[in-house]
Order: sequence, then structure tokens, then C-alpha cells
Amino acid sequence: MIKKTYFLIFIYIFCSSCGYKIVNQETIRNFNITEIASTGDKRVNFLIKNKLTTKINENKDKSIKIDLETKKIKSIKEKNIKNEITKYEIKIISNVKYSVAGVDGLNSFTIAKSGNYDVSKTHSETLNSEKKITQQIALEISNEINDNLIINLNEL
Repeated sequence: MIKKTYFLIFIYIFCSSCGYKIVNQETIRNFNITEIASTGDKRVNFLIKNKLTTKINENKDKSIKIDLETKKIKSIKEKNIKNEITKYEIKIISNVKYSVAGVDGLNSFTIAKSGNYDVSKTHSETLNSEKKITQQIALEISNEINDNLIINLNEL
């Protein structure tokens, strides 16, 4: 009888939740991006802008303006014995400056991400691989920009 009681208590403790709740990013995002000015690589800036502006809601507390400066660096990662290029590396560096309406000062942070892609047999496949990795890196950067803005603006 005592073993059953201990077993039931153990099962109850094991099955009860710990109280951890996943935070929804949209509930803590209390800002609205009113303007995004960009310089640098146009394609990457376009992808980042699209991702950042998809979640615009006019009923937010703070309005911010973003100045986005991106730089895309393509370099050779590997060569084979015949001195032919087999892999490229793309590194995208984004310098983000933002200002909050009604608050003096300009804040900034920098995000750098990189990715690799293989050289294919045809040039068009290689270009498609470059395009896909660029889109993936731009998506990662835009998510990180959003996360950094949430963290920094909730501190204000």
C-alpha cells in the first residue's frame, strides 16, 4: 500500500507541468517600424525589409526608424587539386542604426552571418545555390534584428 502511494505521488509530480510558458514574440513586440532607410547590397536589403515590415501594426507604443547598412562579401572557401573553385563562402554584415520617436539618441548594433555553397556543374545551378543561401542568411539576419530590437526597446 505504501509503495502504491509513493508511486502515485511520483507519477503526479512527474506528469504535472513545471509552469514554463513559451513567450509569444508578438505580445512583447511593442514597437512599430515607421521607416527603413537602406544602403549597401540592394537584394539583401530588400529581403530584410520585407521580413521586418510584414508584421507592422499601427497600434503599438513606440515608433522607430531604422537605418540599415549591409555588405555582402563573397569569397573562395575551397579549391581542388586542379586549382578549380569548389566552394564559396558568403558573409553578410548588417549594421543597424535605429532611433525611437520621442527619445533622443541613436542606437546601433551589428549582425554578421555567413554561409557556404558548393559550385555545381552548371553556372545556373551555382547561381541558384548562391541565391538560396543569400535568402537564408537574410532571413536569419532579419529575425535577429527583430529579436535585438525587442530586447533593446523593452529595456527603455
